[in-house]
Amino acid sequence: MALLGVLFDYDGVISDTKSRQFEWFKAWSRQNNVTPKYDDGSKFDYNDLERFLSQYNRVIAQHGIESVYDSFSLPSDFHAKPSKVWTAYEIFKNDNPVKMFNGMFDVLTDIWKMSRLDSDLKRNRVIRLGINTTNSWNSINLDLERFGVRYMFDSRCTTEDLKDFAGEGGNYESINKPSKISVALMMEILGTDGDETIHIGDTIGDLRASYDVKRFSQLKRHNLITIGAGWGFDGPEILNKGYELKDNTGNHLKTIHFTHIAEHPSQLPALIKKYR
Repeated sequence: MALLGVLFDYDGVISDTKSRQFEWFKAWSRQNNVTPKYDDGSKFDYNDLERFLSQYNRVIAQHGIESVYDSFSLPSDFHAKPSKVWTAYEIFKNDNPVKMFNGMFDVLTDIWKMSRLDSDLKRNRVIRLGINTTNSWNSINLDLERFGVRYMFDSRCTTEDLKDFAGEGGNYESINKPSKISVALMMEILGTDGDETIHIGDTIGDLRASYDVKRFSQLKRHNLITIGAGWGFDGPEILNKGYELKDNTGNHLKTIHFTHIAEHPSQLPALIKKYR
């Protein structure tokens, strides 16, 4: 099948959020006069981004963002109104705008140009580009405008969309990735099947969310074409390991892997062009 849709994760794929998260955790510890600790009890190293990311990625994937603060022995009050940590974080974000990864503007421009109609009359549909993220649209929309790439994306699934899907009082956080719900919603928005859709993500959670997805308008299940972004949160070593699927009793079924691993954004256009 011809490629009809490309889904981009935002954090760790388009924007260099991992560096800002590291700086934020350091700033929050200083604001509270607390020296963070790793979850093995050892002293926090303010210069070791990789060790921070190792614990951050592991804990957030298993237990969510609030547990990340707990794991570093940092205070959090996520459910308070107003929340001190969220208020301080919003101020920090405004004072420290996230940056796009080096070269990403040119990469997105090349992909967007590739997705348009051309002289090949057999190609009568454009390739639609979408954003699939657990961020709020209000947050990333401003970033995309500032980066000069907002016009390239015609569809999205963000926190606001998941809240609408969960309904009033629903637990929208339970359908964040690695739940397959956001990917299924994006496939409905794009009108694509799995073999017509590329999902570019930087974590094992993105891989899990792209496997065995049921579109709401169909009975069949889909596996998307996946590209692991090695410059993001998990890194190529973890991405290459894939994810072990188990049955209900915990027995190994098989290990799923990304279709491709890209170590630099500049590799994306060539990989996508293979499916055009």
